[in-house]
Amino acid sequence: MNSTAINFVSILSSIEKVVNSKLLTSSQKKTILEEITPALPSEFFTAQCQGTRAIIEAIIKEQIDAHKEQKKATKRTQKSKKPEHGSGELF
Repeated sequence: MNSTAINFVSILSSIEKVVNSKLLTSSQKKTILEEITPALPSEFFTAQCQGTRAIIEAIIKEQIDAHKEQKKATKRTQKSKKPEHGSGELF
């Protein structure tokens, strides 16, 4: 079955729903986005809309990278907490 740009618009809508969902954590969003990528129609079946397919792939990659950055920022914040004992200053 050959895909068209219209098929990719519905995929874009699904991506927006995942990214904007308040029910999902950042990690869950990243997982779903990573699983959407290999589910895209093959380039072989998208000869009429290669540009659209490339745009959708780029959007998915940007969103995955954004959620990776959020996770790194969260880890940095957790590590920068003050020690349990003392003020954290030497003198």
